[in-house]
Amino acid sequence: MNYAEFLASKRILSEPCGFEVAESDINPMLFPFQRDICRWALRGGKRAVFAHTGLGKGPIQLEWCRHVCLHTGGNTLILAPLAVSQQFKREAAKFHIAVTLCRDQSDVRPGINVTNYERMGLFDLRSFAGVAMDESSCIKDWTSKTTKDLIEQLAETPFKLCSTATPSPNDHAELGTHAELLDVMRRSAMLAMFFEHDGGETAKWSLKGHGRRPFWKFVASWAVCLLKPSDLGYDDEGFNLPPLHLQEHIVEVDQSISTDGMLFRCPDMSATGLHKEMRLTCDDRARKVAELVREKPDEQWIIWCNTNYEADAMRAALPEVVEVRGSDSQEKKESGVVQFLDGDIHWLLSKPEIFGYGLNLQCCCNMAFVGLSYSFESMFQAIRRCWRFGQAHPVNAHIIVAETEGGVLSTIRRKEAQYEELQQEMNVAMREEQLAARHKATRYDHETEMEIPEWLISQTA
Repeated sequence: MNYAEFLASKRILSEPCGFEVAESDINPMLFPFQRDICRWALRGGKRAVFAHTGLGKGPIQLEWCRHVCLHTGGNTLILAPLAVSQQFKREAAKFHIAVTLCRDQSDVRPGINVTNYERMGLFDLRSFAGVAMDESSCIKDWTSKTTKDLIEQLAETPFKLCSTATPSPNDHAELGTHAELLDVMRRSAMLAMFFEHDGGETAKWSLKGHGRRPFWKFVASWAVCLLKPSDLGYDDEGFNLPPLHLQEHIVEVDQSISTDGMLFRCPDMSATGLHKEMRLTCDDRARKVAELVREKPDEQWIIWCNTNYEADAMRAALPEVVEVRGSDSQEKKESGVVQFLDGDIHWLLSKPEIFGYGLNLQCCCNMAFVGLSYSFESMFQAIRRCWRFGQAHPVNAHIIVAETEGGVLSTIRRKEAQYEELQQEMNVAMREEQLAARHKATRYDHETEMEIPEWLISQTA
């Protein structure tokens, strides 16, 4: 190994392994920044797109898959959250792209195929030339079966694309799962190189102070991150979010009902204690939601709940609401979304874990949370189903909590502030690298011959 090869072996930036596509060959219906992201992802071969909701991750994935099919002569698969596959079908029709909705491997046809993560086990993922993962934040948990299965089964896949709006809302170390799935670097190696244990908790990691810039340079070599088009130097026209009216409603409850023998209830805000308290207050919260919905009876509403007992209380308070719950068949869940999009369902009741990820529900601008969990990401994603680029109306999000459940709201606020801080850090850090790559910033060429001026030679003689 010569010295140049030795230096090359120490590079930590992801090298392109894809192919070039002329700008004229990209679908002209895409916005300029979407076209450039698509070409960049095709050139890289294995890339991630961390773009905010409504910035067109769906069209980018469809165009990426179309070119992978043309280049390889093989088939591609898009993995999406529940019911999102139906939206991919509709989106593809707008861009004149043919896709096949699949339930299992026998449904696969030449070209682009789409299915849900829930059906992933019914497919031979190794048979596809390219796989695009919509809402790839589902792989952030290193210990989950979905993450392990995807990393194992896609190990030899030549083209891979991850897309999500929230790659790592609480911990940048979670980006390691994306890096490993995209064959950039093993997660353990990434942690050892850029991170250190956070105090005495070995399960928590924080970026080394001197490693911040190299880390974001590393991430920018295989991922693009944007909150709006101007983050990549493009015009933001047409990509302005409407106002979000986040309204908190504190519901009074009968605190004389005690579960521990005390004169007044002093709820324990642990996970177990929270559920005890929420069972006691769910009827009061449901009645408040029903009151808000009936104030705007002619408008569409999404009502988010966390538990089945909240859903039961909600249906008792608002019998006209249509519920879709986890025990329903996948066909019923998909049908519920389609009917809501078409306006056949006026008031929809479900959980964020069912419909809170990936779906474009901007047909609606009113929502209510009949209850909250400690998960900020769950609430963030649920709000973003309606509050996204392309939404034409102000979005009203009502959060209903009992007066005894204030600890949940304060925890959500703290996590929101942390998320915004980390997201801003990620965006600012990567913006410089992304702009430099886009504008091809000049670098020092160490092989250029230089001549010492005569006057300098005479000075030193």
